[in-house]
Amino acid sequence: MPLRALAVCSDETAGYDVSKEDKRDSTTDPTVDGSNVSASEVKGLVTTDPGIIAEWMRAGERFSGVSVIFGTYQSGHRVAKALADTGITVSV
Repeated sequence: MPLRALAVCSDETAGYDVSKEDKRDSTTDPTVDGSNVSASEVKGLVTTDPGIIAEWMRAGERFSGVSVIFGTYQSGHRVAKALADTGITVSV
């Protein structure tokens, strides 16, 4: 079965400026991801933007396979905003 995947990150630098990946400040957010993996190393679309997430969801309505969103606990509110904006329901 065909698969579409989207990675939703909580790190604002994901997908924007890889050079900022090692400059996270855990003093303001102790849950921040301190890994050395950059968004550019993730295969496929990576975003933090609810608008882009919503566009991806809308495009999936025409897709005959399975659509999967991979996200962090901290990014859940971004997915929730996209769902609210689109009115799309999902299975978890």
